[in-house]
Amino acid sequence: MYQQKSTSASGPRRFLICLSAVTSLAILSSACGISIENIEMPSTGYTSSGFEVGLDLICLPYQGGEIGYCAALLPDGWSTDTVYYTGDCEGGMTYNSICSDYLFSQFGEPTGYVWSGFVADSASVLLDSFHVNVTLEVVTDSVPGIFWLAFQAGWTYDPDDPDSYAWDDPPHYGNEIEISPLSLVQTSWGMVKALFSE
Repeated sequence: MYQQKSTSASGPRRFLICLSAVTSLAILSSACGISIENIEMPSTGYTSSGFEVGLDLICLPYQGGEIGYCAALLPDGWSTDTVYYTGDCEGGMTYNSICSDYLFSQFGEPTGYVWSGFVADSASVLLDSFHVNVTLEVVTDSVPGIFWLAFQAGWTYDPDDPDSYAWDDPPHYGNEIEISPLSLVQTSWGMVKALFSE
């Protein structure tokens, strides 16, 4: 698990600077079929807890049969239990190891971080541009620290074929998030809520 406690440039920060450079190059050289317009995520959170990330996407289908995917570059040990999208189209997304491996092959991973890729449960049949909001429910582990998360979105025509994946707009990163230990009161209240299924 990568843990950053200082503000000096480190592995993840250098990685994100490289992502910014790749993003600038791609914007200059190609039109975007799908792009992340906005990322909504908190700036603070707690260990062994959860928070939501919202990705506002604009999609420009090429043929109308593409299957969308999105992914998060998360600290190793974190998880994303639920991913779904709403807006002009609605549906769920399922974890896909081929998608995750594809993103690793395209962009790499800084030490202590891993890509988690999710593919939509159905293909888009719209031919006009449309907007969706993807919600990722992220769960942290027990390690506090300051972290940066990156996000990617794109298309595939066959989720089981690594050669079928494509992207037009390289990864974007969200704001810095500081993860603090849960206090005894917060931990106790969480246990009470769990007992009563609230």
